[in-house]
Amino acid sequence: MIGFQEVWLRKGMVALTLACALVYGLVVPLGEAPDEPGHYNYARILAAEQRLPRAEEEHEAFQPPLLYALAAPLVGLGDVEQLPLLANADFTLEPGGPSFLLVHTAAERFPYAGWAAGWHLMRALSAVLAAVTAFACFQTAMLLSGGSPAAGVIAVAGLALMPQFSLVHGAATNDSLAVALGSLLVYRSVGLVRRPARRRRLLAIGVIWGLAILAKVSLLAAGLGLAAAIWAGRRGRRAWPRVRESVMDLIALGAGAGIVSGPWFALNTIRYGHPLAWELVEGTNAVREGAVAWLSDLTGLYRSYWLSYVGMGLPSWFYVVSLAATVLVLALALRGWARAGSPALRTSTPVLLLWALGFFVSWVRWAMAVMGTDQARLLYPAAAALVPLIGSGAALGMGRRWRDAATPLLTATMLVVNVYGLAEGINPVFPLTRMGDDPTARSSATVVFDERLELVGWRIDDGGEAGDPPRLWAWWRSLRPLPATSWLTVRVLDGQGNLVSWRRGVPDGGAYAPDCWPAGVVVTGARAIPLPDEVAPGRYRLEAGVQTLGEDSWWPVTVDGTPSGEFVELGELLVTGSQ
Repeated sequence: MIGFQEVWLRKGMVALTLACALVYGLVVPLGEAPDEPGHYNYARILAAEQRLPRAEEEHEAFQPPLLYALAAPLVGLGDVEQLPLLANADFTLEPGGPSFLLVHTAAERFPYAGWAAGWHLMRALSAVLAAVTAFACFQTAMLLSGGSPAAGVIAVAGLALMPQFSLVHGAATNDSLAVALGSLLVYRSVGLVRRPARRRRLLAIGVIWGLAILAKVSLLAAGLGLAAAIWAGRRGRRAWPRVRESVMDLIALGAGAGIVSGPWFALNTIRYGHPLAWELVEGTNAVREGAVAWLSDLTGLYRSYWLSYVGMGLPSWFYVVSLAATVLVLALALRGWARAGSPALRTSTPVLLLWALGFFVSWVRWAMAVMGTDQARLLYPAAAALVPLIGSGAALGMGRRWRDAATPLLTATMLVVNVYGLAEGINPVFPLTRMGDDPTARSSATVVFDERLELVGWRIDDGGEAGDPPRLWAWWRSLRPLPATSWLTVRVLDGQGNLVSWRRGVPDGGAYAPDCWPAGVVVTGARAIPLPDEVAPGRYRLEAGVQTLGEDSWWPVTVDGTPSGEFVELGELLVTGSQ
């Protein structure tokens, strides 16, 4: 009965992990997950030109190539001749501001075709790798707990059902492969602690380690945990035979890793004069120049373990409640470790702690070198060891009666959190195009750009307190299909007609380009009016023009059917000293 229960619980948790990652991959717009455009572009260049990207054309060029080599055939099924990304010109992290990174076009809509199809296939690969991680975590927790399926469920729920995990694994990223291979190495490490492996098996484990390094160089840090596992597996022997056998085991392990990953380091040494290509790393990353704000970075690690990335996040109360729940689970784990009912848990705990320590030290060194390291995904390989360890301790600490009731409750709770993270933490960042008219703002004249875009009406808000920028509210109607690159430019001019400032972007300031607008329907939106810090108080003139992005010519304007140049005057903007 236990075996039957174990099989179906394992299948269920793996299926839930896969489903969550796939759903996130379908819902989150392309390019909005952590560093996703760069990861896709790496695979696109590899598919299109059968070469590695250069530093000047891709930020992620310093990454090893394994994930991208696996993804390139999938990406190649789409259109790899272009990278049609439109940056959000109004991006800001200020409250209420548009914090989406890109403007999204009709080409991304289902049914996927062209470049979007290839990108989604790369996302699907990440989702499959998420399922591999869930499988390995479940199996690791089973080994640690002496065969408790509840421990496996808790481990998967505590890592793979997290909203951030689904966000990362619903995206095109090399983290997915690195974590999958890292979690398999954790599973094999626990096996090594239980029973020493033959050299042939160690060579195979070394090959997996080498592949993990080719997914992400940070997996070099797995060496500490693997060495500790080999040493622990040789316990019970006299000192010298134990040392001799452990050294031979490490040689076999290192040989496997070196055969696979050695050529990559040799290539880096030839091209950049360093096995880790540090010159390339520094050239493609924001190098840190000051001290690390450790408290801020550690807080960021915790928040991003649940959900936090460029505008995405959960309410403050959620992080407080989740911290309390985390403390409770840790208390149960400590209780389980104290009981130490499982020999595997007793002997494997120091090994897994050393595994995690290796990655934490690696993260500290990385944080001291570059910016933007307050992201929990950088420590997912450490979590692949710690979460099964905590899950096993918590399962043993609860006792059978409470465990049978708490396990399904925890799974259901984490599913709710996963859905809540998507619905409340991510979706609001990408608001759908707003429809609707405001009769009070309607223009008395008919203003049309190039006979295809009508400016139905507008309103200028001068702003309020200091830091509250003035805004232009506008209502638009497409008279015929518009190109995605239909870009509005708002200009501010002084009394003498001199240009004070300007800003260009999507006419409605939204996350979706004009080619997504339904024809004939009024679309509403607001755009911040750009003002330099040194602007003097007074009255300024506001005008607007439309052009196709990348072209010099402006769409001709007609007012009540009469040609009116390239810009339409919208009215006056009052700038006070408080602004």
